[in-house]
Amino acid sequence: MDAEKLIRVCRDDRQSILDIHGHRASILVGCPPVPNWSDLATQACRDMTEIQEKLTEHRETSTSRRGEYYSCGVGITANTRSSKPHNFANSAIETALLRDLLDRKAFEIMGEYSSDALHDFYPDTWVEYDDCLSSVISEDPSLMRLYERCCFAACHINFPPDAWTRFHLDTMNLRRGMCAVWALGNYDPTRGGHLILWDVGVIVEFPPGNMILLPSALVVHGNFAIIQDGVIRGAFVLYSAGCLFKYVYNRHGQDLDASFGMARNLAAFPVV
Repeated sequence: MDAEKLIRVCRDDRQSILDIHGHRASILVGCPPVPNWSDLATQACRDMTEIQEKLTEHRETSTSRRGEYYSCGVGITANTRSSKPHNFANSAIETALLRDLLDRKAFEIMGEYSSDALHDFYPDTWVEYDDCLSSVISEDPSLMRLYERCCFAACHINFPPDAWTRFHLDTMNLRRGMCAVWALGNYDPTRGGHLILWDVGVIVEFPPGNMILLPSALVVHGNFAIIQDGVIRGAFVLYSAGCLFKYVYNRHGQDLDASFGMARNLAAFPVV
């Protein structure tokens, strides 16, 4: 990080974060225009705690490789080891509990608002995401869509009390794509939870209930820990795995000529 710029975010802020060349690197989208959104966002974090306690009855908890917090993936994903897109490998009980959380009002608002924001700022990317998601679901109706009006294929729920991440790249996401990151809880954003965009040289005071659109496969990012007593912080992250696009653009895996189809299409969707 050559230079550091502190950005303070207000509730209704919508502002671009520019790189040193003046290119738009990220979008601070702010909060959805929903009455009592601050209360809903705080309740969402409490709901995460409730569901986490129930999950620990059915699975051994472990911290994320990106930080000292518990995290679960939900939705549709793909990777270089799988031949087809698939749902996250949660048990039936775990899936029901996570679906219960996602069906609560605040999470549905975040899912749909994230998709709307991507459509507003990056309409071509939104079309690509929505077309890809519709394509894989049309082939396999057992795949679980997060929300009817959401173009993102999957989400990660980073559970409280203090979900903060080490500096990292999300290398399995679509390299030219975006993810939506929501901060949740009741912490003071001037005393921790800052979002750091290392490559851009920016530190963001990231208040609870706010969202940023971030090219997480390209920009190294992370958080400061919370330095307050009696508060909680969680995060809700929506994204689409790069291998989903590789699969669709490789004619749903039917092009077996590695020297032509697969090599060509993988080159079009590089992973950092």
